[in-house]
Amino acid sequence: MVAFAGPALADFGYSWVKKLDPATIIVRSDGESYTSLAEAPLAITGEIELNFDAETLGRVKFWAVWPELKAEDAAEQIHNREPLIPWIEYRGYGYSESYPVGDRPKSVDHTKVLRLPRNAYDTFAVSACNALAHRLRDEAGMGDQEIFSRNRTVRVRAGTGHTWEMTGAAGSQDPVPVIGGAASDPERDKVRIICQKKPSRVPPVVEEPTPEVPEVKKAEILSVDDKGGYVGSCGMEIDARITTNRTNEELKFRYVSDKGHESDIKTVNTGGGTTAILQHDYDLPSDSDYTGKIRIEGVSSNFVSAWKNYDLDCGTPNDLLTLLPPKATHLEAHTTGDEIRYQGHVCPAKVKVFGVFKGRGTSSGNVWLAVNGKPEAQLPFDVEDGQTKIVEAEYDLSWEGVRGPFRQDINLALYLTGPSGAEVGRLLKTQSFSCRKPQISEAAQGGADGLASGAPAPKSVVLATFGLGQKRFPGYICPERVWIRSSVRSGNKALKGTVALFAGGSLRKELAVDQPANTNNVYDVNHDLSWSGATLPEQTMLITVKFANQHGHVVKTVEKTERFACRRIGTSEAVPGGKSAGEPKPTHSQQAGNPVAVGKATLLPAAGFAIQAPKGRVRQGKIKLSGGKPNAKYALHFYRKTESGFKLVRSAKLPRAMTGPNAGFDMKALTGGRNWRLEVCAAGQKGKKACRTSDFNLPLSKASAGAKKTPKQPTPAKVFILPGMGG
Repeated sequence: MVAFAGPALADFGYSWVKKLDPATIIVRSDGESYTSLAEAPLAITGEIELNFDAETLGRVKFWAVWPELKAEDAAEQIHNREPLIPWIEYRGYGYSESYPVGDRPKSVDHTKVLRLPRNAYDTFAVSACNALAHRLRDEAGMGDQEIFSRNRTVRVRAGTGHTWEMTGAAGSQDPVPVIGGAASDPERDKVRIICQKKPSRVPPVVEEPTPEVPEVKKAEILSVDDKGGYVGSCGMEIDARITTNRTNEELKFRYVSDKGHESDIKTVNTGGGTTAILQHDYDLPSDSDYTGKIRIEGVSSNFVSAWKNYDLDCGTPNDLLTLLPPKATHLEAHTTGDEIRYQGHVCPAKVKVFGVFKGRGTSSGNVWLAVNGKPEAQLPFDVEDGQTKIVEAEYDLSWEGVRGPFRQDINLALYLTGPSGAEVGRLLKTQSFSCRKPQISEAAQGGADGLASGAPAPKSVVLATFGLGQKRFPGYICPERVWIRSSVRSGNKALKGTVALFAGGSLRKELAVDQPANTNNVYDVNHDLSWSGATLPEQTMLITVKFANQHGHVVKTVEKTERFACRRIGTSEAVPGGKSAGEPKPTHSQQAGNPVAVGKATLLPAAGFAIQAPKGRVRQGKIKLSGGKPNAKYALHFYRKTESGFKLVRSAKLPRAMTGPNAGFDMKALTGGRNWRLEVCAAGQKGKKACRTSDFNLPLSKASAGAKKTPKQPTPAKVFILPGMGG
């Protein structure tokens, strides 16, 4: 548990992992490094408890909480032993909430579902095993044969981080984020990583166990909500979970309503854990309200959950404007024609990845293109209804360690996020690429293979980074530089080539390699960090090491994304041995208001914000910005939709500016139509990138002033059957 409070009347807040479900993550190896997940649960699950209290004089304006993971080895109890991987934040899988003026509570106390999906923690698990192998090489002097001769265990600690903003005397100070909040000790060893030994050539014969009927300990529906929340659509979104007494259990079940409706049969597997997290949704006609109860009933075995009440308000379709996020429609990779010779074969060296998405209404956000879990392209987008956009990236194929039939699979992913950074769409695909036998004319040309035995490749290349020095900015102490260190081990033959060290995509140093057989050399460089003026200064940087053999072919690439964060201080605090600097200048991306990528999450920069209200059908004249600063100034423009487009409306009754993230406007001043657009621009900045827009609609009663009203005919009673549910 993490909690802290100041003196009397101070704000108070804590968050902790209240419950952590047992899970085992198994990582496979190839005898030289750990490569990928062999077995793993669909998600690391549990519960997060949070409490924020403004005490006597204040109110809660905003809070956020997110899960974190840390990896430890079996020797972690040794005094001053560093963790294998320090606390890693997963802000994209957390929770946050802002409260407008007049609706701010004195305290917040919630229990939230902790769910880290496999695609979020897979890189963490593989990196933890490789970090353990790196430690055994450097500190214990072990070779690969000894390291990978048996299974090794890594402990995973789950924790939380949080921050808040409150009114009142204590809340007038900027909140300090809490990072690295850990679960209580009883939860410490419930998640573990098994780093597998090198697989034997002949797999052992395992007798198939007698099938058993799974015993379900508990099934529960956590929530039933309106689907998505987009105007013009209606649906039921169900979050639930089933806990069994064994891992890797396959369960079949259905949802049943109190009115006798039944869903289709669902199938889920608990994976490496004992808990399956369920998320299902159903589209519903949008001209009615739905109330009732729903529960889970087992099909593969006899189990049932408690009834869960639901109350869905779907409104009337004629009073709504359809506004959906863009849809990811196509994802594909093609070879570029670049080839490399490898063990008597000709193999593709590079592919080009294309992602396509289509607008379903005016929207903006960020699009991500990833290959094998690593982002290869990230761009902001603005898309109109029906508009199609393409994002592309290039990816180098590595054939090191690939054996016959000389084929490899790559996992492609296209992610779409909204203005707040929340994911609104995705498309996943796996593609295979193969080598070929050279033609006679190619074979006659001879030449050394890019990865052939004639040009030895390193046995292993390990990359590590360390923050060094201190540099002071107003209110912060930041690391001054990063030490990039690469350890290269040769195999049974002498090794020649070049090591190139990169920081943030820029080449920092290139070093010649000439090592005898079975030796380990270190190649390093210092890189100065350039700090920006973010509200909570932090930056992420892609660190890369590439080894090219004596023929100039890159045969080994290691990458890692590192986060460097500043520490908040008082203006009078001294920096021992540190340097001072003026106010850091914003980067070009921050001047443009673009989101900053941090791991798999997207954080709004200092000038970034998004419009939360008004949006869709509105009944109150509220303006609410997420990411808005308390003292920041914004210009406001209201546009009415006409046959020829949106037209600027100037009225003395409508505000032209606002300060802070919340404001209001008089809905009676919006006359002449129901469809409107609000434009909010950061004061002092120019260009479209400094502005955000939001389309909204007035209720019929607000927009039909002066119009003749037709007596409403009574609506005949209707009976609806939930899609996917019969009976």
